Amino acid sequence: MDFSFRYTAIRTRDLDRSLEFYVGALGMKLVHRSKTPIGEFAVVRSNDSQHQLEINYYPDNSPAGGPYIKGSEADHLAFKVEDVDRAVAYLKQKGYAPVLGPKTYGDWQVAYVADPDGIWIELLKTRAIPVPI
Repeated sequence: MDFSFRYTAIRTRDLDRSLEFYVGALGMKLVHRSKTPIGEFAVVRSNDSQHQLEINYYPDNSPAGGPYIKGSEADHLAFKVEDVDRAVAYLKQKGYAPVLGPKTYGDWQVAYVADPDGIWIELLKTRAIPVPI
């Protein structure tokens, strides 16, 4: 049996606020938004990627919900950028200050910001990947 990874799903307390971050600040495109009997969800993606992010909102009485624990529903999501410092400055202007970094390790640079629900977003500069010997 083959399994093919298609998207990442996260949970939010406020779908509009999350879309403001992912669409408004990160420049992702809204693919779909829909209400369901258990809540509401939206699907977004970057222009240069087929990978999709599903953002789920469940009201308190939803059978799919449970107590929301800030930031524990996902570890982090990574976004490749050409200039980490410029990306951090841009997001800081949008109101999303870094929670870690920028840090440089050789030819690798990384920083993290948090989305409105505390999920860490990794900003990663393109780097050379060592070839195994």
